[in-house]
Amino acid sequence: MKKTIFALSLILLTFMSITALAQEGDRHKEDGFSARIEAGAIGINTTDQLFVDEKNEKTDNLNDEADSFSITLPAVMFDLRYKFRDTDTEVYLGTPLKGSGTVLTLGLTQTFIDKSKLNVSIFSGMMVEVWKNPYIAGVARNGTDVEDVGFTIDYDRILDTGLNLYYRYNQVDVDEDVIGTIFNDLKRDGIIHTTGLGYMINLDKGNIIIPGFEYSKADMDGESNSYNGYKIKIGYKRMKKDYILSTFVSVVKKDYDKTHSIFNKTRDEKGYSAIAIFTLLNPLGYDKFFTNFIAGYGYSDSNIDFFDKRTYISGITIGYNF
Repeated sequence: MKKTIFALSLILLTFMSITALAQEGDRHKEDGFSARIEAGAIGINTTDQLFVDEKNEKTDNLNDEADSFSITLPAVMFDLRYKFRDTDTEVYLGTPLKGSGTVLTLGLTQTFIDKSKLNVSIFSGMMVEVWKNPYIAGVARNGTDVEDVGFTIDYDRILDTGLNLYYRYNQVDVDEDVIGTIFNDLKRDGIIHTTGLGYMINLDKGNIIIPGFEYSKADMDGESNSYNGYKIKIGYKRMKKDYILSTFVSVVKKDYDKTHSIFNKTRDEKGYSAIAIFTLLNPLGYDKFFTNFIAGYGYSDSNIDFFDKRTYISGITIGYNF
């Protein structure tokens, strides 16, 4: 398998975020170093024309989604943290999964007297690829690297409530953007601004609901790839002594700015995703270990059939908290 997009589809956006929530607990109460490592495998079955993999190199049809194909990818993540003595300041380095793939993240968190927490981080995407020209049929397509860097500002538990606000800045640079040199309106370099809010509702000691809303503005060099995006999401978490069940459902809509030069339509997409993660704590009595069982589904419907996609995901990871 060639170097590929390591993260998968819309539903995988939630994977590490929910897993991290599941493992927060009492990890960082003491001063000094703490760490979490996690490894496993993720299985994907998808019809995504834009997914870069050798099984999807050649397409014979630009007027429909790809034939479904399946792959299995390794998943290796880590999270290292240091809490400064006699302060509420913590620095961390990790490799969570984000929308564009695995990212190397360096950040700092500060907890204030009202129990609110400010998290500021910078990140750089790893192992991210796109097709040089996705819109060629009958011959093998070639991938090219994408540089995806940015920063995130996240303010949580505002005024000792369940309110969370965040802003994310992504700068995207496609190495060999062949299609962008053919059609200026299809250039893929640019900046993506994302703002969102959520609210954690404690139903009781072991059950939490987290509704949220997110708005994104993609200001790309190619106007046909620029868009306004909207996401409504809701999460549910059930926490018990021996396990944590996390579920997440979202609905997404993207409105693009200009007519697509290949398909002569202005792209319009909507879709939904759902994922469930069952975290088994201290499996078989092994203290500090945890196992995640993952299952999910994502669907995207576009007025341009080429961009339709269905993705199924399953996986298992095993981790250890130091």
